[in-house]
Amino acid sequence: MLKLVCKCSSINGFRPPLLLFSASAYSSISTKQQEKEEEEHPSASLPNFLVENLGFSEEQSLSISPKIAKRWRAEAGHSRDLGISGSDLVSVISANAKLIHRRLEPVLEDLKELLGTPDNLVAFFKKPRFYLAKASSLANLVSNVRLLDKDYGISTDTVRGHILRHQVAFSRNSKLFTKILIDVEHKWGISPTSGMFLYGVGIFGSLSAKLIQSKIRLFKSFGWNQSHIMTIIKNNPMCLSISEARFTKSLEFLMNEMGYEPAFLACRLALFTYSLETRLLPRQRILVVLKEKGLISTVCALHNVAVLTESKFFNKFVKPFKDDIPDLYQNYVSSRDCKTLSGEKKVTIRPTEMK
Repeated sequence: MLKLVCKCSSINGFRPPLLLFSASAYSSISTKQQEKEEEEHPSASLPNFLVENLGFSEEQSLSISPKIAKRWRAEAGHSRDLGISGSDLVSVISANAKLIHRRLEPVLEDLKELLGTPDNLVAFFKKPRFYLAKASSLANLVSNVRLLDKDYGISTDTVRGHILRHQVAFSRNSKLFTKILIDVEHKWGISPTSGMFLYGVGIFGSLSAKLIQSKIRLFKSFGWNQSHIMTIIKNNPMCLSISEARFTKSLEFLMNEMGYEPAFLACRLALFTYSLETRLLPRQRILVVLKEKGLISTVCALHNVAVLTESKFFNKFVKPFKDDIPDLYQNYVSSRDCKTLSGEKKVTIRPTEMK
């Protein structure tokens, strides 16, 4: 059996794996015979091989040294066993070089069935988590998904999207994964029947206890009690993926300037996911001016207006008053995408990994 060690180096912005064979491995490869075959069959030359078999561009193929390319060709059959080819294979190996020589056969078929589609398989392996290319981690993943189906009645189809979002959490060893499931349900109060349960598994299986406690202390520094904190986490545990810097700015604005109470905010996570600079502050400024001029009701509140799409907010609170607030109107329009304002494009706000 060949012993392989994988190192990565950047070549023209591309990061191919450098496969270092042991001395015994070299003896099993007939370099002279390969060179002879390449002379007799030009189409089998290494650059052509990379282009025709692995989907490289001509520029990429020429940037790879012959020695590396030869070793890569020796592993090409295994790469195709993944069920990935062409440009997808290039992008996968670029992101996760160790895949080129991992032996994943014991779990590969289960993994393909679990992820469902070739696109999902590509997305999964493109994640730059090298240790997930170990058969043991992938076996944990398959086992954990079966546990969710058997003990919690949560189908593979339901889990699939969460796996792509939080690979690490769902690939924990069975003992730790079971503890995460118990904590999400009993410590944090999120029922397995709740749509938030798997989000909780993903978050508490990915973040360290130290980081979670640090964010809880941040809430408490703004006067939140344990009940308020439990409420916002139970309603959407993805709130813990928002950075402390972003939370701090949002809490300072929403509580210190707008006067919202913790009990109110705990049920409105969306206010923390919207951009303070491009959504909340601009809309609040316009509301303040319109109220001062008597153009809208004084009971019109930011938390109701913040949830409106860009086009709805523009058509209701900006466009009708462009002659009354010309400067604000012009500043608002110039800072927005025209297609967004016309409703042709939606703005999607995701709470995951926000800075």
